[in-house]
Amino acid sequence: MVFPLWSKDMDTVMKSELIGRYELRSITRDGQVVVGIYNTLDDALDSKDYRMRSQSLPLVIYDALTTEPILPMVRESKYE
Repeated sequence: MVFPLWSKDMDTVMKSELIGRYELRSITRDGQVVVGIYNTLDDALDSKDYRMRSQSLPLVIYDALTTEPILPMVRESKYE
């Protein structure tokens, strides 16, 4: 069973894991654009790092369950 993104039953969609948990959004003068949807925060951070090198627009990672931005959007250093 596939639910469209505009379904009123979003809890069912999220719990069934049909779509990813983390959204990578690009901020433009016209608003926000979802440029990627990922299952893990590490995948979203990898994509953010890659896109930051290839474009000048700001990027924000959002949690799709809470619709809040993930802060801070950097990994903790393994070398500290």
